[in-house]
Amino acid sequence: METKTINPYLKVIFAALLWSTSGIFVRLLDLSPGVFSFFRMVIPAVFLFIFLKIQKRNLNKGSILFLLIGSFLNALRMILYYAAYSYTSLGNAVVILYTWPIFMTILSIIFLKEKIILRNIILLFIAFTGIIIVFINKKFSFKDDDFIGMIAMLFSSIIYSFSLIIFKKNTKEYSGLEITFFQNIVGAIIFIPFVFMLPEISMFKLTLISLQGFLVGVIAFFLFFSALRELTSAKASLLSYLEVLNTICISVFVFHEPFTWNLLLGGSLILISVIILKR
Repeated sequence: METKTINPYLKVIFAALLWSTSGIFVRLLDLSPGVFSFFRMVIPAVFLFIFLKIQKRNLNKGSILFLLIGSFLNALRMILYYAAYSYTSLGNAVVILYTWPIFMTILSIIFLKEKIILRNIILLFIAFTGIIIVFINKKFSFKDDDFIGMIAMLFSSIIYSFSLIIFKKNTKEYSGLEITFFQNIVGAIIFIPFVFMLPEISMFKLTLISLQGFLVGVIAFFLFFSALRELTSAKASLLSYLEVLNTICISVFVFHEPFTWNLLLGGSLILISVIILKR
């Protein structure tokens, strides 16, 4: 079935549900962020390269240099992303992850020359207040695992917002599959050295981490980028917040991680302000 027959709203919902499985794989497999990043980027890059070559797609039809820059940024944010899930709770990580629309709004004002609106300034202030509240009971020390994980995810979100602006500007020239290929190609090369760690990993873990790379790296992002061709960024990002709800439910009910008052309050301020901001 061709993806154009699938409702674009459902594409984003399915993508968000697949993204929320990342923390599960990190907890169950207990592998290094570098190994996770290797599989997460190599599998979609190789799979999509073969698929696009079979279809004889022309990949040299737009701003390839900017796409490669976006791909490099995505590689940086990926290793920070998996490091965050390794160090802090799933709830902390996913709430900080979804600060990326805040930074994307700021970057849009700077690079895309979007208008500065007083309401948006107030909402950004509220969202940053939420970030402070989420961090409020953490030790500001690089010896504290929670602090390391949350800082890693914060930088991952900032870098992600940069890369999304680049990819969004090219969604009219490239299909969802093509954008997903470019998103992963640079990281697939950068993380090649981690192939030497594969003999130390059991076949069971190799199978699961490969499955995660395919589901999240190919299926989820293909659905998201193809939906962006039919939806505005605002609508797509709002639907993707289902990842937060699903990940927190997994964190609390599956892994029995604490759901603290500051995570609830700070996370609510972040999500509510971002939702209003996107509207």
